Amino acid sequence: MNFDKYKKELMDEKESIQRRQSAEKEYLKNRSELSYYDNHPTDTGSEPCQMEKDLALNSKDKSILEKIDLALDKMYKGNYGICENCGAKIPLERLEVIPYTNLCPKCENQEYEYTTFTKKFNDPIRYNKFGEFDEDDSDDTIPNPKLT
Repeated sequence: MNFDKYKKELMDEKESIQRRQSAEKEYLKNRSELSYYDNHPTDTGSEPCQMEKDLALNSKDKSILEKIDLALDKMYKGNYGICENCGAKIPLERLEVIPYTNLCPKCENQEYEYTTFTKKFNDPIRYNKFGEFDEDDSDDTIPNPKLT
């Protein structure tokens, strides 16, 4: 099967992400001030939030670039469009939407359900001494009184 269309989409997406990352690096380089001394706290108050958002987006971009490189490698090896988990062919409709996918819809759903389930039941839920949910990890928390 000829995957030239998907190869072009993958290469275009990779180039787009790399351009965005370069522009972000240039922006960060030019954005830094020598001193925040003369700024009012409200002028720089949104900066930590923006930095956190930028880090999350950069992490997502890095993950997508890795998936794109894996997909391109699979094309060269001749096993593109094959699910890594079960070995079934990935439907062309799915490759149209996510050309860098490595799982068929069934395995993707199973992985999502598994990670959602394990996250839900493996993350400790902490409650304060009043039985209210507490995000603070300090030692003054106790197990949920409703569960004991």
